[in-house]
Amino acid sequence: NIDTLAALVARAEQLVRDSCQSVIDIRGSWGVKVPVWQHMYSQNRGEKFGVTRADVASAMSMATTGLPIGSFREADKSLPILLKDSKIENKNLNDIKSLPVYSATGASCSIEQVLDYSEITYDYNVIQRYNRERKMSLLCSPERGGNTAASFNEVKRVMEQIELPEGYSMCYFGEQESQDITMSA
Repeated sequence: NIDTLAALVARAEQLVRDSCQSVIDIRGSWGVKVPVWQHMYSQNRGEKFGVTRADVASAMSMATTGLPIGSFREADKSLPILLKDSKIENKNLNDIKSLPVYSATGASCSIEQVLDYSEITYDYNVIQRYNRERKMSLLCSPERGGNTAASFNEVKRVMEQIELPEGYSMCYFGEQESQDITMSA
């Protein structure tokens, strides 16, 4: 469960901040949550306006990253030519519901008129995996000029205090992992 992982890492971050004086730059590996717009295209509503699912996708691309309409080539380099709304920087997330959608016939309507469901939520942008299982890391660095091994042992001692729910595990990566592999060979 992503929320359980996030709660475990947040708890670990707080414990390390409170208990470990030899480490700095303490953070989780997934970063902060970003806005995600979830919606459901209505084929029945779309037919009334002559708007297809592809038309909605094109409108979304045009309003966000840009709709590819061609490419510019020079020697061995190729740059995409994007059609993009020039006023998108002035809009907020709630304005996305009034985004115009154009059909192949030239008809238009707001995107909200062809959707059954529309909601803005917040979710993690990057979800890392290790051995096909979700992984969230607690990252930190020893203080400048500090002893890496002593810092690791201090953090490890604090991390061992955390009780993990059933089905969750903890492992160490980085210099300690490399050293353990080398020593076991």
